[in-house]
Amino acid sequence: MSDFKSSNPDPKLMQQVLWAAAGENKDAYAYMGFWIKACQLIDDLFDEIEDWKNENTYELAQLLLVDMPGNLFFHSHKLALLPLHVTILNAWRDSNEWKDSSDKAKKLHALVMCEQVSDIMILVAYLIGGYEHMRKVSTKVRELFLKEEIV
Repeated sequence: MSDFKSSNPDPKLMQQVLWAAAGENKDAYAYMGFWIKACQLIDDLFDEIEDWKNENTYELAQLLLVDMPGNLFFHSHKLALLPLHVTILNAWRDSNEWKDSSDKAKKLHALVMCEQVSDIMILVAYLIGGYEHMRKVSTKVRELFLKEEIV
């Protein structure tokens, strides 16, 4: 079985790249922050259940039931964002099914599928600044989520 190592980017770099992707729009930036924090908490719920605390449950509920749907950027663009929510969640579930596969191709694709959250950030850039802005930040956003396979 392979182990996977996340690049865990420097928080300052993450902030800079996502602020640029958001076109310095505070609501778009906050929406991306809600996504990242929710993903971290959900991942911890699966991978570190022994360390899960009631406070984590409340924080996740606050993010998903209050903060995200109350966010002005999300509210304004939910028709564009929700289909990506669906496909990212689906990819994450598929990734979890494939990550321990004995099939090397599935295992490799599991790495890619679980990081499709970057597509949300790229869509935010498109919705804020159009095609050229999206292209300007796309690879910078993807680099934040790179993983390296360790055999």
